[in-house]
Amino acid sequence: NAYCPATSAALFGALGATCSTGGSIMGAAYGIAKSGTGAAHLGIRSPHKLLRGTTPVVMAELLAVYGFVNSLIIALGIDSTRYTMFAGFMDFASGTATGFGCLASGLAIGTVGDACVRVYGKRQSIFVAMILILIFAEALGLFSLIVGLLLHANGTKGYDPCP
Repeated sequence: NAYCPATSAALFGALGATCSTGGSIMGAAYGIAKSGTGAAHLGIRSPHKLLRGTTPVVMAELLAVYGFVNSLIIALGIDSTRYTMFAGFMDFASGTATGFGCLASGLAIGTVGDACVRVYGKRQSIFVAMILILIFAEALGLFSLIVGLLLHANGTKGYDPCP
């Protein structure tokens, strides 16, 4: 068929899994590195507050788990005999949605975590506000995972015009 691409559907599925893992790990790495620097600074100034100061680091790590879960679901759905172009495109969209969402979430967690943890060393009253902001930043990554899973689920039931 002249309207059907010659590329393999599995390529798009694999690219989606790669984007999901890569983007979420980059977001998690940035969040861990940036807020971990603030936590190390807090450990020097106020060692007794260090455990609470590592909260942003733990929240940033969850982003990598979101990307891994989405990539695992995409990768397990790739079958060379029944995998359609529509499913490949939807899995690519799923992976990029999750990857970019977790990347943005990691940037927010790292920036807010670093600033708030440094202030927490001087003012304990910032802790509740920090947790609230971090929860909203983490929710961005979780929302992107949900969207990614919905895209993947819709890809499994679509019509394929390119058999």
